[in-house]
Amino acid sequence: MNRCTSTGRRRRRRSARGLSPSVVLEFARALAKASPMRPTPDASPFDMTIGKLVFEALTAASKHQMSESQREQIAAEADKAGFILREHLEPKSRGCLGAWNQQRSRHPDQMITTFSRALKSTAGLRRGVLRAMYRAKDSYVSAQVAQSA
Repeated sequence: MNRCTSTGRRRRRRSARGLSPSVVLEFARALAKASPMRPTPDASPFDMTIGKLVFEALTAASKHQMSESQREQIAAEADKAGFILREHLEPKSRGCLGAWNQQRSRHPDQMITTFSRALKSTAGLRRGVLRAMYRAKDSYVSAQVAQSA
């Protein structure tokens, strides 16, 4: 089975101590609220440029969802700015990208190296690119809140 595609079944995962992730998440949120001093988030240039574009697209949209053309425009901006795709993907998506490119190493024209191409690919990378965009938006918003406070 390809690890890059979903099987449709979801299993309940447990952390190393036998706690479910939801319990760990609740604990982390409670701990973050109790801590009076939170570190200010450091936003990368990717977060500031792409995050700003995603934030503007989402606030302008009526349903708070980006259209496909907006996603493609943001991916094109990321490519134009020279951001490296692999550096901004999560580990699972990075693994899928590596497996895809390794299989097509003899055909460089089929390799995926840009955000635009990954967004249109059938290699299971679309979700990874969108997650990177939304993470950038969250970092951008956190940085803006930290600056205004």
